[in-house]
Amino acid sequence: MFKTLLITEFRANRVITLLAGIANLALFLILGTAEVPNLNTFMAATMLFFYIHLIVLAVLIGEDKRNRLYAQLPVSPEQIFWAGWSYVLLWLLAQILLWLLFALVFQASFTGDSLLACFAVGLGMAIMIAIVSIGIDLMNYRPAWLLWLYVTVVALGLLTAIRSGISVGSISGEDEIRLFPFALLTTGDGIEPLAWLVAILIFLGLLLLDRWVFRNADHYLS
Repeated sequence: MFKTLLITEFRANRVITLLAGIANLALFLILGTAEVPNLNTFMAATMLFFYIHLIVLAVLIGEDKRNRLYAQLPVSPEQIFWAGWSYVLLWLLAQILLWLLFALVFQASFTGDSLLACFAVGLGMAIMIAIVSIGIDLMNYRPAWLLWLYVTVVALGLLTAIRSGISVGSISGEDEIRLFPFALLTTGDGIEPLAWLVAILIFLGLLLLDRWVFRNADHYLS
């Protein structure tokens, strides 16, 4: 019986498990062929992927139960989509406000640039959340090859950035954090208006794409 349960667990999660395996193999080859291979770097990167793997599994299980519940209620997929994203954005806004409170209470100096930097990180986080959300919603979309195409494009973009030394979502300085796309579009102190415009357009584009995928996915709400 235990063997059957274990096989069922792997079959139920075969897509995300396979994606995690491919990601680990890609990191193995990329970091292993670097000029100076470092075990700690490889361990840290794969540890992050392991955590993401488990988090995505938890999200998928929760979303499945959530969709089963909503399918019994007089609500439309459109309403469910915007309600879900409203929750995420309100929670993200609360996180940003907490950062600002921390800075005001504990930092000796707090400038307008610090304020903008907090909101820039929040916008960068929203973009990353949208990228992940599209991938999760594509798991219920047909044809299934679109999920693999999307994951391949995202993975190639990430791996290209790593090989090129481009920061797409990490600390880019000792005193600040700049996430994609700010890390690519900002070269000096402060954040240029163009970077803000590009970041907002990217987020809105991803949000609309996620909406389209969610509305046309093959799930209990269809």
